[in-house]
Amino acid sequence: MKLKPYSIDIQQNILEDLRLRLINMRWPDEIQDAEWSYGTNLIYLQQLVKYWQKEYDWREEERKLNRLNHYKASVNGLGIHFIYERGRSKN
Repeated sequence: MKLKPYSIDIQQNILEDLRLRLINMRWPDEIQDAEWSYGTNLIYLQQLVKYWQKEYDWREEERKLNRLNHYKASVNGLGIHFIYERGRSKN
């Protein structure tokens, strides 16, 4: 297995497309008092999307993630991305 170092670098046009999709989100109806019985709670999902729109900083998270050692490898023809970090304690 040959390992190739890898870093996360999402193209800006992809992030812009995601931003527009979140802005244009069409919300489904929700069964009254269903909460989580039929999938994700609508209020929870709306709050999460609002967070992604207004607060989440992908570039900062990208920087944080890229501090780790990322690799790509091919296993039985399937591309695998993983992080390999040695433990810091003696145990």
